[in-house]
Amino acid sequence: MSRASRLAETDLAKEARRPFALGSRPVIRWIKGDGLDDEITRSAIAQATRLFGGSVDYCLCTAGISPARARAVLAWAEQPVEWWPLTPQDNSPLAAALMAAGCYSDRFGYWWKWFPERVRIGAPEWILDGDMVITGAPSWFKVWCEGNDYIRVTQDDAWDINGLYGEYLESVDQDKRLYSGLISLPPDVTYTPAMLEVLGAQPLAGGHDGRTNMSEQGVAACAFGALCARPIPLSEFPFGRSFEEQLNYGLAGPDINSWGFHFGHAFRRENPHFRRLAAEGQIFWMANEPPPEERFLWLVNRGQWGTPGWSMHPTCVKRIATLAQNYAGHRVLELGTSRGFLAAIMAAYGCIVTTVDKADRGASTNLKDMGINVVVSDAVEFLHRDESRFSLIVVDIHDNSIKVWDALWPVVSGCLSADGVLVLYNTHLWEMSEWSEETGLRWITESSPPGWSTEVFSEPAPGMVLCRPLKIEEAHAGPSNRDQPATDVAHIEGKPSTTEDLISSLTVERDKLAARKTGIESALRAAERAISSLTLERDRLVAENNGLEGEWAAARSEILALIAEQEKLLAEKAQLDGTIAQITARHDALITDNARLDRALEAAQGEITDLLYERDQLAAAKASIETLLAKTQAEGAEETGRLASQLNARTASIKAVIAACSDRTLWSPQTRSRHSWLRRFSYASVQLLRLRKRRRAKVLIEKANRARDASEWVQAAHNYREGLSLVPDDAAVWVQYGHALKESGYVGEAEAAYRRSLEIDASVADTHLQLAHALKLQGRRFEAVAACFRAIVLDPTLSYVLQELIVL
Repeated sequence: MSRASRLAETDLAKEARRPFALGSRPVIRWIKGDGLDDEITRSAIAQATRLFGGSVDYCLCTAGISPARARAVLAWAEQPVEWWPLTPQDNSPLAAALMAAGCYSDRFGYWWKWFPERVRIGAPEWILDGDMVITGAPSWFKVWCEGNDYIRVTQDDAWDINGLYGEYLESVDQDKRLYSGLISLPPDVTYTPAMLEVLGAQPLAGGHDGRTNMSEQGVAACAFGALCARPIPLSEFPFGRSFEEQLNYGLAGPDINSWGFHFGHAFRRENPHFRRLAAEGQIFWMANEPPPEERFLWLVNRGQWGTPGWSMHPTCVKRIATLAQNYAGHRVLELGTSRGFLAAIMAAYGCIVTTVDKADRGASTNLKDMGINVVVSDAVEFLHRDESRFSLIVVDIHDNSIKVWDALWPVVSGCLSADGVLVLYNTHLWEMSEWSEETGLRWITESSPPGWSTEVFSEPAPGMVLCRPLKIEEAHAGPSNRDQPATDVAHIEGKPSTTEDLISSLTVERDKLAARKTGIESALRAAERAISSLTLERDRLVAENNGLEGEWAAARSEILALIAEQEKLLAEKAQLDGTIAQITARHDALITDNARLDRALEAAQGEITDLLYERDQLAAAKASIETLLAKTQAEGAEETGRLASQLNARTASIKAVIAACSDRTLWSPQTRSRHSWLRRFSYASVQLLRLRKRRRAKVLIEKANRARDASEWVQAAHNYREGLSLVPDDAAVWVQYGHALKESGYVGEAEAAYRRSLEIDASVADTHLQLAHALKLQGRRFEAVAACFRAIVLDPTLSYVLQELIVL
């Protein structure tokens, strides 16, 4: 068996669902959702593949975008990229936790970042948002590639923390301020158990929507905090959010070692920072779309995609691309699909492509919706059952042994149309020492087969041959007899001229026939000996077979006994499983009841604590009120005596004045109402005047409010005074007027304003409280206490008034 055949037998693509995941090289992956940041992700992948080249592998995970859109995002890549369309099965435990909160896959949103948990568990891995662009290598890049680095997570120390972590804010280490932009992981590290532990301790609220709720950031920060992740400072990987004018380097400011940008909110709106940096050349950008040969470089077969060997040389790709343009609209066949590189190019040039491979290495996904027929089958078997004719056939297979081509050449050459081209790749593979056994196409490099013309390219390795069928007249004219097998009939030149010559010729012919007869008899004897030997061998094999059948019968009896024992053990296991399930159910029920009782006990203890605290507060308040009441009563008695004395003195004075002025009072003219002039106007005129006054008052009061809000108290008092001259019965405006006077230093005038408001409406508790403040500022404590009591009577919920009373 040749080396290629042995490798084909161990091809991981035949067994693994995704061979890429089995690699060991470092990998950088982006997660791309259905946002407006396609061009940023495209530039990010293009820049990374040029920056790191083949030193790492690349992966694009997508959620909710079409294959055509994914191919457009990957069109600028210069290295192979694995495209991984996401499903909930990529991280089933996390999906189950989300669905338990009513968050189904159409609402996973930000949570898709963690599907799958790792694309390559045995290798170092970076996980980035689709709007993150890497522009350099961090100082620890080499250590990371070697698999010896720490877990690292990006940090945001400048954003408002209240909007960053959703309902998990209290559980997050607010000194680290981690956020899930870029995650750097060493090999074999998992984080889903840590996330599930966070979700188990505090489940998501019902009806969770991962597209808008930021709790995903909180869960990630808690999980990676528990895993002792080291922060990647914002100064090294700054934010360029769409709605911010400047790049955000965090509290530390710009760092000369910065190595990337996070173009936040680009999935919702255009990002001007990205446009500017692309125009300046800091971010990769292409003005024109590349041709198909470059547009599908992400599908080449370098790196670790589960297939040994290498991809086709660009020079050979260009030859096939030229042929594809010539056969646009025609049926073409590719044998050896790999990841779909050549099939995609030929389809892009308008060919109707059928591509065949023994295993699907991702081509059915990569080429979806391109109109390409992807067939998973052995090439010879496919050609035997498919009778189609193709104008262009490209054969790029790894096993090029004589055995393979003895079976493949007759069928593949027979399905090419008369004006078609058959392209054979790996034709000179045998010239390389490690592939010296691959001689299945050596014959076609040395001479054209009958009825064909060939164009041989030995360079670049491993070589290529273009085969075209000759037209009928060309085939007859060509010296093709050299390739035909020799005939067994002897060719006699000329005709015998005499009887002696004829006898001589016949004698020679007889001798030849006698010699041939002798040889045949000898061969028959040898065949008889061989038959006798084979008969003996057959008898030996029959005896051996009989012995093996006896052994098989004994083994079969033993197997049946083992099967019976296994069934018995399975039955016992099922019984034990049932018992365990019952015990588990009872245990879970006990745990649930215990948790319910714990919660009830905790609630009762909390309620008792609250009641005890309330009792203590009420007792303290009662003592304070009793003390204050006694003090107030004493001061009231003293003040009452003093006021009684003053009242008696003033009463005597007033009586004397009244007596002295009684005659003059009788002579004073009758007072005329200040509104008596209104009687001269009609009712409609009076209404109009009142409406104008109200409008004028409204303008003045609004002007006063603006002055009040600007702390221009004198101007505010003046405007309130003018407004009150028009609406003198507005109690609320009198209160505002009092505030303005008090802030201007006119406390006595403020007291008069509050009292005027109470004359209009005495049911407002706050007005009594404002009056108490004005009285307190004037040192009139007794009157202030009385005003505070009136406020409490009107509104018992004013608990802080009690403190005011205690202060007074």
